[in-house]
Amino acid sequence: MAKNFLLGYGEEFSSKIDRPEGGRGKEPVYTYEENKEHLIKQLSVLKGKIELVPDGAKSLGKVVSKLILHPAYLAKSYYPESLLKRFSLTDIGSKPVDVSPRRMLSKDKGEVTSSCIFVAGTEASLIQLQHALETDDLNATQKKDVVKIENIQLLEGIEKVKSTAEGAIKYEAVLHTPIDDRALVINQFKSYAQSCGSVISSSNIINAGGLSFLSITCDEDTIEKVSEFTLLRAIRVMPQLGIHKPVVTRELVSDQVVNLPTEAAIDTNIKVAIFDGGIGTDSIDKWCKEHTFSSSSTASEYLHHGSEVTSLVLFGNVQEGQKELPRPYANVQHYRVIDPSLDPSDIDSLDVLARIIDVLEREKFDFINLSLGPRLPIEDDEVHSWTSAIEPFLSDGNTLLTVAVGNDGNQSSPQKSRVQVPSDLVNALAVGASNNDEDDFWGPADYSCIGPGRSPGVVKPDVVAFGGSSHDMVRIYSPLTKLLTHNAGTSFASPLVLRAAIGTKVMLPDDQPTLLAKALLIHNTNRNGYHWHHVGWGKTPSDIDKILYTEDNEATIIYKDVVPQSGCKRLLIPMPDIALKGQITLKATFCYATQTLPEHPIHYTNSGLVVKFKPKGADSAAEGFFTNKKMYGDEIELRANAHKWENTIHNETIRKPSDLSDPCFEIDHQEREGGNRTTGAPPLPFILVVSIKASGSSDLYNAIVQKHQVLQPLRTKVEIPILT
Repeated sequence: MAKNFLLGYGEEFSSKIDRPEGGRGKEPVYTYEENKEHLIKQLSVLKGKIELVPDGAKSLGKVVSKLILHPAYLAKSYYPESLLKRFSLTDIGSKPVDVSPRRMLSKDKGEVTSSCIFVAGTEASLIQLQHALETDDLNATQKKDVVKIENIQLLEGIEKVKSTAEGAIKYEAVLHTPIDDRALVINQFKSYAQSCGSVISSSNIINAGGLSFLSITCDEDTIEKVSEFTLLRAIRVMPQLGIHKPVVTRELVSDQVVNLPTEAAIDTNIKVAIFDGGIGTDSIDKWCKEHTFSSSSTASEYLHHGSEVTSLVLFGNVQEGQKELPRPYANVQHYRVIDPSLDPSDIDSLDVLARIIDVLEREKFDFINLSLGPRLPIEDDEVHSWTSAIEPFLSDGNTLLTVAVGNDGNQSSPQKSRVQVPSDLVNALAVGASNNDEDDFWGPADYSCIGPGRSPGVVKPDVVAFGGSSHDMVRIYSPLTKLLTHNAGTSFASPLVLRAAIGTKVMLPDDQPTLLAKALLIHNTNRNGYHWHHVGWGKTPSDIDKILYTEDNEATIIYKDVVPQSGCKRLLIPMPDIALKGQITLKATFCYATQTLPEHPIHYTNSGLVVKFKPKGADSAAEGFFTNKKMYGDEIELRANAHKWENTIHNETIRKPSDLSDPCFEIDHQEREGGNRTTGAPPLPFILVVSIKASGSSDLYNAIVQKHQVLQPLRTKVEIPILT
């Protein structure tokens, strides 16, 4: 292929613009008079149920109610802040719920997704609210808040129990722990749970956002009592934890000998971490350092898995007939986080997670791979401990984590086949498996877990890569046996994507951010006609050249920019002076990192972008380049404008040359905290990758470079054979 470099400094074509005026407010769905009567009745029922809650279960002397908003009032501008503040009701979290409203302004019928806000308050506060409704002792703003509420109900214990099992076993308890009262709430829960007959079985407590996760041991009868604790959000059977086991029997290959490279890694400044089952050999010490947490010997199964995952990051998938392994892009720190010292018959996922968090709190990495985790499908209404705890380490965009989605994609139901924790990390790349490594002739592996993810983060897996099948397995150099081995699973697809990301970062100029590697991988995916539930944005290229270079009839422009707090920008797309011929393919990918709130799954991401496309200049009519329908089709029900809170969006469109004249994107930076507005949010760094391809214009690249000399080719730093 031609080797035209990516074009950098697209941000020179960006400019600040004024934020457009907001739309008109909504017509009320209910009148104040009719809704107050409805809520008075519900508060009377709620009061009766509160009297049945044991006093010892009322953490901080409070109960938690479910304040369910009407679906018409999900936007942050409709948050009922005044009403909550007046009656000292504290928003401690939220989740999506399906409701059947008593009335709808739209044509929607039946159940619609809305927001359930968990509000903590004293019984006295709720009585005061009821009295104020009965006497109309509310100001105008508070009355407007009243009409937004569909229901108010007690959060009952039975709703918090996600799963149970026979006998006394370990459960994961999730607590709402406001930061100022965290230690007190945890101690109150421990005391209450022990009074119910439970045993607090681990000293490791994972705190993330406004949540705390801890392990307790109890039986089914005790669970019912424990669930009454008012600041308990959820309790579930502790999920099975371990490596994502291969889906085929490992095979050694004796008829092909490969030699290790003799050179050091290309870039020794890049820091890479792998959390897995260990290495167990010094054969790759030149490029890998192993860290352990105990002196215990470990299982060979863990060592095979950990060493093979690490080999794929260092050397890639070995090709048929290949004799020399390529020089690694970077060195690797391997952390053996799972071993028999944790008692393999009863591994507590929180203990393993605590080891990972301990490392991440001490060390900063550019790249991380996880091919292990809880064997637990993600849920729409809860964010798991692994996702909650790891996400903050990725939220500045300086660290890219790849995570295997799991090997249960062929289970009996879509939910059981769904991507597994923590592949719902919105700031990570969740990796599924393809059944071969051809870029044009491949399909999703039948074992690879499927989407959708939770919204935000609905496209999961993000990408797929070669994970192998029983007919075409991944060929891996085994550091343990010093031979080739055949294997298959998403565990082996994930490190291949990480290797491609590291290679992209290594080959580009030093001033290019890690986030660009993520954006370029997604930008160059190919869905090959498969549904996004199965392949996400698509398969990443097997040849890194396809990421770093373009053909003569195509130009790829990189925008590395920042949008101010609550600010707007216009991003012009540089076009050539020549008359374009044939079909024009315009492809664009926006990517940014964001802070998250695990206690608010429905409002998980704090930052969003509203993106408009104007094909004929700044004064032309705007089009939705990135809309739910265009990106996801009609078969998924998403809230209107939900895509603006997705921190990675990608799409392409085919146009006639006459359709484009000074095209541009306009972006509007949105901020929130939970479902409410926020102030003081920092500016948002983002990456935009735009590709313009003209089927009948072989000189497109040169024409753009000649006209727009501010664009600079991002020349690759190292010329070496790229083997992935």
